[in-house]
Amino acid sequence: MERKGKNSRLTLVVAMTRSGLIGKNGALPWRLPGDLRQFRALTLGG
Repeated sequence: MERKGKNSRLTLVVAMTRSGLIGKNGALPWRLPGDLRQFRALTLGG
């Protein structure tokens, strides 16, 4: 990660179930291929 000074920006993306679950056995507790494609396009630029 490149730092450009004291005012670095950090952006987090969080997904969780309605009960607050964010992972199960090291993986997401759901499978939504369309959402994953959109997430990859937004975060990886492709």
